[in-house]
Amino acid sequence: MRAIARTLGTTAPALYRYVSSREEIIELMVDAAIGTPEQVEPGTTWTEAMLKLANVQLAHHQRHGWLIHAALEAKNFGPNTLVWFESYLQAMEKLAVPARAKMELIGLVTGIISLFAQQHQQSASSTFPFDLLSAERHPYLAATLGEPSSAPDPVGLFDRTILALCTGLTSSASS
Repeated sequence: MRAIARTLGTTAPALYRYVSSREEIIELMVDAAIGTPEQVEPGTTWTEAMLKLANVQLAHHQRHGWLIHAALEAKNFGPNTLVWFESYLQAMEKLAVPARAKMELIGLVTGIISLFAQQHQQSASSTFPFDLLSAERHPYLAATLGEPSSAPDPVGLFDRTILALCTGLTSSASS
């Protein structure tokens, strides 16, 4: 609270005139940082809409490195977070799967966003994450990592992962 107050040019006790707790200020910060999603263009397929929303949300998380951990601390959803839920559900409006499957998909997409944002942060500060790799102890992993890279990936791992989640979860939910 002191650091936040200092940044705002006030004192920690003065902040408590506006918020009741540290948790509340974290929730407000998370909600402000996540912002609101862009509108999805009419005629966009549901998977294209989900992908657009996920990419915008990933950009927010990458821009605010603290957001990944702070969002885990937040106990309540703010107005912007609720707009994100609404936007994802709107994208899936015509999808013939149970509401439970839609909420599961939102949860999984959000989890993937957090993982990719965290990896983005770590890639800026670390080198090879497999320092303990041993070809004798991990022959399959060593062989896989030793294969030459294929042609450039036009879709990208993040987009492929989100699309796989969308099509995989919804196909299993509708059967």
